[in-house]
Amino acid sequence: MPGSFHLKGRDLRINAPNEKGLAYDFMNLVLDDEYGLRRLRSRPQTILDVGANIGLFSMMAGALYPDAKIHAYEPNPRIQKYLRPNLAQVNAKMFPEAWSYRDWE
Repeated sequence: MPGSFHLKGRDLRINAPNEKGLAYDFMNLVLDDEYGLRRLRSRPQTILDVGANIGLFSMMAGALYPDAKIHAYEPNPRIQKYLRPNLAQVNAKMFPEAWSYRDWE
C-alpha cells in the first residue's frame, strides 16, 4: 500500500491502518479504475461513497471532479480516524452512519 498517490496534479496522502487487503483496494479502485470514474461522460455534481472505508474512492473522485459534492458514509468508528483526514484533502463530507435502500422509501 503506498503512502500517497498523485492524480490530476494533486498529491494525496493515504491515512490507513496496516491491513494487507487495503493494497488490493488501492489497486482496484485507483490503478484499475474498477468503477469507471475516469470514463464518465459528464462531470458529476454529487458523488456518494457508501461504505467508504478509508475513503480511497472519495479521494479519487475528489481529485478527478473537484467541483463535485462528495458524501462518504462509514459507520465503523475504528476506521473513521483514517477516513477523516483522507476526506479533508478533497473537501468530502463524512457521515458516520450506515445507509440502506430503505432510506429512500
